[in-house]
Amino acid sequence: MFGGGTASLTITGGTIVLDADSDGIDINGSVTMSAGMLIVSGPTEQMNGALDYGTFAISGGLVVATRSAGMAMAPSQGSSQASLLSTFATQPAGTLVHIESTDGTAIVTFQPSKPFASITVSSPDISADATYTVTVGGTSAGTSTDGLVDGEYTGGEVVDTTTSSQAAGSGRGPGGGPGRP
Repeated sequence: MFGGGTASLTITGGTIVLDADSDGIDINGSVTMSAGMLIVSGPTEQMNGALDYGTFAISGGLVVATRSAGMAMAPSQGSSQASLLSTFATQPAGTLVHIESTDGTAIVTFQPSKPFASITVSSPDISADATYTVTVGGTSAGTSTDGLVDGEYTGGEVVDTTTSSQAAGSGRGPGGGPGRP
């Protein structure tokens, strides 16, 4: 966990993988990300978030964060890279969650290590003018690295349909500021 005061965090590459029991990234200030991967699994308590920040400007890289539905946040509105945020019924740890555009283009398949009821994804592959489906369950013959699963995803149940504009207004949950619209 990173945290405190008016801190800032800059991510310009590399891979950060967190298995969080409380806030994953906890910056009471600004996060700036231009490249790399940020993967957060957890927390499961409603009062904690996988991402907790003042502002989060993203221009590149991959963010995948799962957690309870409380304090669900996505990178800030106005970021040059689009993000998605989806909430749904709680799923058991290890359940695959898959996001793809309605034209069938896969964005991510992820296997969280903790129970989860929401997912945030930011990727250069997300378009501001496309619609995406979020599917849970299902299978993949691919391998998992840090929870990211490669290979073809099949089956599962669609639990949400979303756009990047629905994530753009997301903000702070219990801890400060407005919540998701």
